[in-house]
Amino acid sequence: MSRLLELQNRVYDAVRSRVARRAAERPTNGTFDGLHGHKYGLIVTFKAPRVLVAPCTLRGKPLGPSIEATARVVGPEEKEHAETSIQFNFGLGRRLYEGAADSVGADEAYVEVVAAATADEQG
Repeated sequence: MSRLLELQNRVYDAVRSRVARRAAERPTNGTFDGLHGHKYGLIVTFKAPRVLVAPCTLRGKPLGPSIEATARVVGPEEKEHAETSIQFNFGLGRRLYEGAADSVGADEAYVEVVAAATADEQG
């Protein structure tokens, strides 16, 4: 593991809420309604393609029950749309984050999360 990645992980661990890791132990509510009105979502567990997502604070402190969902990495042809959506929702904060990430040469990936029931219905 590179030194930069090790440093990045230490910073995330220091900033992240201590209760963030326990969010997976909370019951799920099964709908995205619990995320309504929250700007941040914590992806609690990841076993491709299933994830648990919970509303959270900027530091990852869970604010409610998690939901089961399906996640996928967005392909290159969809990155522009994904970035536009993020810019619309996060504005200046996103631009500052992007500037900092670009300055250290961090790779980026966009992840789409869909409620598990919706993903199952689509087939």
